[in-house]
Amino acid sequence: MPRRQAKERRLAALRAREDGVAMVEFALAAAVIFALLLGVIQIAQALWTRDTLQYAVAAAGRYAMAHTSASSQVLTQQVSGAAVGLLSSALSVTTAPSVSGGTNFVTITATYPFGFLTAFLPFGTITLSAQSRVPLS
Repeated sequence: MPRRQAKERRLAALRAREDGVAMVEFALAAAVIFALLLGVIQIAQALWTRDTLQYAVAAAGRYAMAHTSASSQVLTQQVSGAAVGLLSSALSVTTAPSVSGGTNFVTITATYPFGFLTAFLPFGTITLSAQSRVPLS
């Protein structure tokens, strides 16, 4: 019996100790905070990429209005040149001329795949797109 009572006293003493509790609490809280921070950074990066894509398409649209005979290849180069920070090899640009009410238009559309760095976000790769329709005459 004395051994059992001694064992119970030691267990009670261990349960009463609070050494390292703050470190464990910090580890649990920090993991959640860092995951949220990384998620916010990734969402901000996706929004920046989308805004850059929209800026590049709008810049190509302004170029098309100033140079009404610009070819599809030239407009694609304009989008690639204005899409600073994006991989031009992953950038897909299409142009579509149209006529409405006697006015010529060109629609420039660009798409770009955006992959999240974090594996715990279930989004995988999403396709961001931007479009600009401008009159040519």
